[in-house]
Amino acid sequence: MKSISKILILVLFSLSVDAQQNNLDSLLKALKKADSDLLRYQVNTELYFHYEETNRDSALYYIEELLSLAKNNNQTLAYAEALSDKGYQLTQKGRYAEALKCLYESLPIASDPQNEKNSWPSSLNYTPAKARLSLVARTEQFIGYLMSHTQNHEQALVHLNNVKRIALVNGD
Repeated sequence: MKSISKILILVLFSLSVDAQQNNLDSLLKALKKADSDLLRYQVNTELYFHYEETNRDSALYYIEELLSLAKNNNQTLAYAEALSDKGYQLTQKGRYAEALKCLYESLPIASDPQNEKNSWPSSLNYTPAKARLSLVARTEQFIGYLMSHTQNHEQALVHLNNVKRIALVNGD
């Protein structure tokens, strides 16, 4: 019975790995075929998510692509989102000063309601206002993580309390 369980686990794991590789291949093909910057941005976002917790260097590569696309298309919220994600990745790599710079650059952009006016659609189908507030909360959360990593627990709590406040206002 134990050997059957081990074989079943091995088969399921193998299928999962194959499915992940097929998804990655599909995304890379979609990126090559993308005929607009919005579509390239969306596919690069999915590629970032694919690597977000498994390969920080690849995640950072796709973040740089997102930053370039957002900047070239004057998409300030998309730019702020990519900066926030870059700050998160840099925090996880222990590059705290660079992370802080990215997060502190992202926060005022995300906090400005004027930036809702010209924004690509949210991948979560949020209204521009809800997407912006969600980004503010996520950026505050990443700053909280950074503060915790650097033993600044008082500031970590300040930022994490901001997340809670924004989530209540945003209905999250």
